[in-house]
Amino acid sequence: MSGNRIITVDEIVMSRFEELFKTLKPNEENLVFYRPKSKYKVISKQVIDSLLKKVLLNLNIEPVNTNALRYTHASILLSKGLPIQYVTERLGHNNINDTNHLLNLYSK
Repeated sequence: MSGNRIITVDEIVMSRFEELFKTLKPNEENLVFYRPKSKYKVISKQVIDSLLKKVLLNLNIEPVNTNALRYTHASILLSKGLPIQYVTERLGHNNINDTNHLLNLYSK
């Protein structure tokens, strides 16, 4: 379920990324979430989840991890009527059954 994914983003999200890009120090890998000490040169999922938890706790919001955010996003897309095949591709799943299974886990 890992690998490169190409997804579309709207103009608002892209403008936020453009602002972020202005603040980042350049790196030879041209990565957004760059971490030079990491084996793979990117911030790990564990670090992202830890930072997310800290931010949410500071906002008095019950913490969730990045997977919960991904599947909330997928659920919203499906509730808006987007085809499950599109959502499956957006999540980077190999087949619709993977998407259905994980959405069922997070809907409980």
